[in-house]
Amino acid sequence: MCVEPRTGAVLTGRGTASDGYRVSGARIESNLRCNYCGVESRIKSNRAIHEEFLRQAAHLFTPVPLVCSTPDCVSDPANLPGAFRRFGRSAAGALRFQCRTCRATFSVAGPTSRQRRTRANAPIFRHLVNKSPLNRIVELCGVSFPTLYDKIAFIHRQCALFAASREARLPEMDLGRRHLSTDRQDYIVNWGSRANRKTIQLTAVATADRQSGYLLAFSPNFDASLDQEAVEAAWQQAGDADKPPALRDTARVWTKADYEVSLARAAARAVPLLPARTGDQVEASFRTRDDLDAPEAMVEGQQLPSRGVQIHADYLVHGHFHVLRHLLRSTAHLSFALDEDSGLLAACMGAFGNRVLDGSAEVVQVRIDKELSIDGRRRELADRRKGFAALRAALPVPRPWTVGDDLVREEQRDATEVVARMVRDLRDRSPEPVRKLQRTWVGNPVPDPAEPRKHWRYVSDATHLSDNEVAYLLRMSTLAPVDKAFAMLRRRVAMFERPVSSVRRARRSWQIYAAYDPRMVGLLLEIFRVWHNWLWRSPKDGKTAAERLGLAQGTVREDHILGYDLRVAIERLWERQAAAE
Repeated sequence: MCVEPRTGAVLTGRGTASDGYRVSGARIESNLRCNYCGVESRIKSNRAIHEEFLRQAAHLFTPVPLVCSTPDCVSDPANLPGAFRRFGRSAAGALRFQCRTCRATFSVAGPTSRQRRTRANAPIFRHLVNKSPLNRIVELCGVSFPTLYDKIAFIHRQCALFAASREARLPEMDLGRRHLSTDRQDYIVNWGSRANRKTIQLTAVATADRQSGYLLAFSPNFDASLDQEAVEAAWQQAGDADKPPALRDTARVWTKADYEVSLARAAARAVPLLPARTGDQVEASFRTRDDLDAPEAMVEGQQLPSRGVQIHADYLVHGHFHVLRHLLRSTAHLSFALDEDSGLLAACMGAFGNRVLDGSAEVVQVRIDKELSIDGRRRELADRRKGFAALRAALPVPRPWTVGDDLVREEQRDATEVVARMVRDLRDRSPEPVRKLQRTWVGNPVPDPAEPRKHWRYVSDATHLSDNEVAYLLRMSTLAPVDKAFAMLRRRVAMFERPVSSVRRARRSWQIYAAYDPRMVGLLLEIFRVWHNWLWRSPKDGKTAAERLGLAQGTVREDHILGYDLRVAIERLWERQAAAE
């Protein structure tokens, strides 16, 4: 992705006016080609990206639930003291308010209003994040399936409200320097009818903070608020069939026409076999998943959801990084470690390009061999240890003999020095006048059993960092924090248990624990994210991710989340606005 400064707006036509880009490719798959560096990126709809941002960040902008019960009332809900006045409580204890315009009264109930078995909320919450399948939860908690689904919806609502109340502080917090890891994970949703035995494949993108382990965002490419038939009607009314993908009103969602075109393309295109990999080939690509910069393809054996709509994965990642931009707008410096996927890179640069240009954000792509077997990992680790020992012995300054923690610190310092020497050598040999490392993959010489055959590409390379600073940045660039969260999700939530076969081969395989309703994927991902951030304590320091990030100062209990009362937020907002007036 080009990071050179640009001036002017990108033109939609193919005229002679120059803005630094030119449109290339077929009309249905047009790209923008940079006239400075030759890099191409696919054209995206800004409106669709904004719509996806609003969907993923909806919990952060939850409106105050004070709406006059009178139809067509002109009162302003945002003006609490001016539009409403407190009117005591109902017999059940709910807060009552009166509209100052029409004098109508209404109440705001508590979080467990209309629930009969509130004692089952906490056990169900614990079972959901401790690998209990839904049918076992029904048996252990003595509830029916309709009650269980209602409880899951309630737990999700409480988790979203609680997280939003705390994360609303993030945009105003300066978290200093943050190293972030971004990757994606695929999930299978079982078919719900024997007449159509095709699975639904969803993708979720997550970003984790390296220092704290906090999951800042975790959202799948599924929108439960929309209806497929309504989307098809909008497709017809807007005439999207005659428009390029980026100019459609329904650009971010899968339509039946998109599905049919994708099936036709998949049937006409043979899938090439991956070349064999031997040794440490930098040129060999370890990525076996589709590129998120292009609209993902559906093949025979997959179907669209019958309820809700599926979002194009390329717009999912763009919305994801715009959510991060909103949350981290006051953070002084950001360093992104992205999986080797040009779609992730394009979305990151689209949201943080200005910060990359001013030096307050760095972007590094990370490539690892995720398919290496256990025996292969052991051989790779042994070879790396021998190679690193030789490189360390070649350092010009001899190191004194140390033990314990001092030995670890010495090894880390030497590792940074070894990488710095590699960076210096690559810069000296590069024929590029500027950004000498932008197109170069740097191999990791340090033994790393978690990320074998790791390579870095310093995308935002510039002259503002020295060789040692670049080496430190590269060594801090890892996918381990987000991959750890993915692995914990697989182990902790039965619905996301890894299938026996790979996701690509599971398109016609029924998975015993997988969801039947795609809406459950989004609900459980948010429940897991809140549990992971606020309740799970690391055995290393006994703290939660929220404590390490600075969003919590002490213990957060389950009842703090499940009993979160929005009326308290209303009272606080009321008091702040009254004091301001």
